[in-house]
Amino acid sequence: MKKTVYKLTTQDNKTRVGEMNETQWGLGCTFTADGQSDSLCNSHWIHAYADPLLAVFMNPAHANIRNPVLWECDAKVGLDHADKLGCTSLTTLKICALPEVTTEQQVRFAVLAALSVYRLWKKY
Repeated sequence: MKKTVYKLTTQDNKTRVGEMNETQWGLGCTFTADGQSDSLCNSHWIHAYADPLLAVFMNPAHANIRNPVLWECDAKVGLDHADKLGCTSLTTLKICALPEVTTEQQVRFAVLAALSVYRLWKKY
């Protein structure tokens, strides 16, 4: 299903800098992946986020891009793991302003993330 998603890149529009699969993005760039895996952390998926705020919140844990660029994209999403999406096709549409995140928002996000893990753990 096609939907609007968000992707973070470096200031020179790259992802996976220094890796074998380093990718150069730009306006109107389209990349595809085969989606042949149940796991998102491999070359079978292009990673993106459902929301700009989620991209900013998860950046330190996922890509840890210093001073990232936020792209609005059109994508075919195949996997939704709540914190990250797996896309089989992704086209960059425009650069967006990064949302400003307050300390209060960061604390709330951390507490809610911890509670969600605790609730899952408590079931076992």
